[in-house]
Amino acid sequence: LSQDKRTVEAEEAVKVRRVEQDFESFEALTRQSMNDKRREFETNMARESERQRDLIEIRIRELERNKEETRKEFDDEEKQVKEEEGAVPQAMADDHRARLEEMDGILRVTAQRMEREKNDKERTSRTEFDNEEAVQEQLIISKRVNASSQIRQIRKAALLKMKSGESTWQIDAARWLFAAKRKIEMKSREDAEEAAKNKKKKRK
Repeated sequence: LSQDKRTVEAEEAVKVRRVEQDFESFEALTRQSMNDKRREFETNMARESERQRDLIEIRIRELERNKEETRKEFDDEEKQVKEEEGAVPQAMADDHRARLEEMDGILRVTAQRMEREKNDKERTSRTEFDNEEAVQEQLIISKRVNASSQIRQIRKAALLKMKSGESTWQIDAARWLFAAKRKIEMKSREDAEEAAKNKKKKRK
């Protein structure tokens, strides 16, 4: 019985270790893949962020250049009018100033819009990637739960097998004891009968 128990325990340990190793291998490979994809994602994000910053800077410089060219045109126009009329009309000066302020507003709004679009795009990309990682994490958790369930079933089966072996041994032991007891009783009866016969013979 002791040998049978050790055999069942050894088989149980092998099966449990196989399940554990399968899960550990799966988790290691999955996490390695996740880490590789994360590094690639962060590299691409940094590269794309830099590209977007360059595009914003190019656009802002373009607007600033347009503004300076317009300012120069206004300055030349006001200079010519001043030379011809002796002074720049207030309406012209106000119009030029308003148009330059409008260009400042366009420049500022454009920069804010492009920066916001850049941030929104990055946020969306990160959310999508984080969701993909969450799916992988959930898969690992599911595999871990499944492995734990398999191990419980293996241990339960081993326990039932050992209990079954013990029950069989107890039944066999009870049968052996009963048989031995009957043999002893029969031997005692036979001995008693033999002793009685011998006693009668002596009396004769």
